[in-house]
Amino acid sequence: MLRSFFWYFTSASPKDSGSLCGRGAVFLSVNTAYSYFFQRFNKQKAKVLLSTLKPIRFITFEGPEGAGKTTQCKLLADWLTRRGENVLVTRQPGGDPVGAKLREILLSSDEAPIAPSAELLMMMADRAQSVAHIIRPHLEKGGMALCDRYIDSSMAYQGYGRGIDIESVERLNRFATGGLLPDLTIFIDIDPAEGLSRQERQNRMEGEGLIFHRKVHDGFIEIAKLNPDRVVRIDGKGGIDEIQLKIRNAYETHHCHSSGAR
Repeated sequence: MLRSFFWYFTSASPKDSGSLCGRGAVFLSVNTAYSYFFQRFNKQKAKVLLSTLKPIRFITFEGPEGAGKTTQCKLLADWLTRRGENVLVTRQPGGDPVGAKLREILLSSDEAPIAPSAELLMMMADRAQSVAHIIRPHLEKGGMALCDRYIDSSMAYQGYGRGIDIESVERLNRFATGGLLPDLTIFIDIDPAEGLSRQERQNRMEGEGLIFHRKVHDGFIEIAKLNPDRVVRIDGKGGIDEIQLKIRNAYETHHCHSSGAR
C-alpha cells in the first residue's frame, strides 16, 4: 500500500539503472511518488491512491479487565510526547464532566441494576460527548489522541458479553462517533481470570461473573480477527516495560506502513 513515503523494490535492466526503478530499494518522497504514478497510470488513479495516505493520529487501547490498558496508554503518551507529539490522553467512559457522571452510574456497584440496553445507550452517550468535545477537536488541531477504551469495548462488552445484536451496536457506534475510527488499536490480551485477579477492588463491570468476562474476551479476539489492519494484539502476560516495548514496536511498524518515515 502507498503511504507518505515509499520503499519501491524491483529488479531492473541496465538501461533502467538511472530511472526510479533502480535495482534494490529506492526511497521516494510523496511528490516523487505522485509524479511517478501520474506517468505510470494517470492523474486520477494517483489521486485515489494518495488519498489513502494518513498518519497515525488516533490510537485506542482495548482489552479485558486487568490487562493494564491505562498504564500502557499513559506510558505510550509520555514516549510520544518526548518525540514532540501533542498528545491527548482520555478514557471512555468518563472523559469529561458529563462522562464522569455517566461513568459513576455505569460502574458503581451501589447503583440499581442497569438493563443491558440502557447500559449500551449510556456508553454511547458518553462516546458521543467525548468525540464531539474532546477527541475530534484535538485531532482537528493536529494533535494525537490516545483513548483508554473506545468502540471495540462496546462491541465486546455489550455485544458479545451482554448479547445485544452486533449490527445494532455497530450502528450506534457509527452514530455516536460520526464515523471516527482509530488509526491503530492496541489490544492487550490477557486471560480474563488472571486479569480479574489483579483487581483489588471491583466495580460493577469487573464484578460480573467469569463466564461474562470470557464472552467479552472472545469478543475482543473476534474483533481483532475481523480488523487486522487496525487492531494489533499484544500479549499482556509480560512485565510493564516488556509490554510497553511491544506496543512501541507495534506503533513504529504500523506508523511506517501507514505514513512512512517521519
